[in-house]
Amino acid sequence: MKIGPLRPICSPTIPKSDRLLGEYTADQGLAWAKVRLAAMQEQQDRARKSEADHPAITERFVRDGKKSDPTVAELMDGWAADMRLRKLRESTIALQRTNFDGDIRNRIGDAKVANLDAEALRACINAPKKRDALGQAAQVYKTLRGLMSFALTEGYTKADPMAAVKNPKPYNPKQGSANAAEDRDIVALYKTLDAPDAQTFRAIKLAIKFQLLTGARPTEVREAQWSEIDRTESLWRLPSDRVKTGNAFKVHLSPQALVILDQAATLKRPRAAKGKESQPPYIFPGKTADCLSNLAIVRALARMSDQLAGANGKKLTPHDLRRSFRTVLSRIGIPPHVAERCLNHVDPSAMVRAYDGFDYWAEMVSAWDRASAHIEAITQGAAQVIPLRAA
Repeated sequence: MKIGPLRPICSPTIPKSDRLLGEYTADQGLAWAKVRLAAMQEQQDRARKSEADHPAITERFVRDGKKSDPTVAELMDGWAADMRLRKLRESTIALQRTNFDGDIRNRIGDAKVANLDAEALRACINAPKKRDALGQAAQVYKTLRGLMSFALTEGYTKADPMAAVKNPKPYNPKQGSANAAEDRDIVALYKTLDAPDAQTFRAIKLAIKFQLLTGARPTEVREAQWSEIDRTESLWRLPSDRVKTGNAFKVHLSPQALVILDQAATLKRPRAAKGKESQPPYIFPGKTADCLSNLAIVRALARMSDQLAGANGKKLTPHDLRRSFRTVLSRIGIPPHVAERCLNHVDPSAMVRAYDGFDYWAEMVSAWDRASAHIEAITQGAAQVIPLRAA
């Protein structure tokens, strides 16, 4: 029979939210209450130390009436909620959703997670492979990898069926395989961009140079906004929702990068639509849109490939500009741990992340300034660094 609500346990060490355990029945006496209280305290302590699942996730699944044996589609919903809880970018979550809806849902969406095997997962990966879309197959693999990791964490499966599934297109670049510009390639790029007969849209030219001077990701540059620029501190402050890692990041703006911004301020802006602000917030405007399209720089660099080859330079993509900046840092002697921080890369060593709390900001500022000065010097005729090739 119902006896009524349990009286609050008055202890300053127990959070107020946990002092009321709810109603209990006749077979749930004081001993049961003590065991229940200890379990809740242990859960809180473990969550505080990041040794357990976030309590909010557990409570959400209970509140939504989730099954202890969910389907793959239900698991996808839970994983998406977990990613939002961890403040991942919506674009990242949307990508996983797209991969799931395209090649996973129709094949195994209604299957129970606990019953999945490697053969069923391979069927999802093989679907895009049969369409000759090897890149999409790799994306489906990553989505399945994340789903199964989440299932293991939540305890929905004891074995990982992905352990027997190979990545159809593993990312395993060989040393020296990065398509990064050497000094002569950078000189050729600047000559092509600044040629009197160059047909490249001026906003694209400036965006290319700005990316090469900052090492930022292509989308971060393309969608850069004036509100993110702090001229007083010579900083470009990228908000968390525009950064791949989901954490706000700041880029030091060298004197050369500031010159690019001064030139961008004079760019012609597309006419504002009626009812919109007259001055778009984007630094590098498109011809008809507030900012450059996601293919604008890709196509511009592709069109310049013949000219670059004629100027003794190599063909480059937008991400190659980021690789080139990183290679310049190595070429001028910037230590790897500083160079990687300038690119906002997470250190792959968990031990380093756990023990090295230094931010290296002064070293990063110096790296950006030295790289920009080097690029300015070689493009104005100074001596270039010429790599020695082994016979």
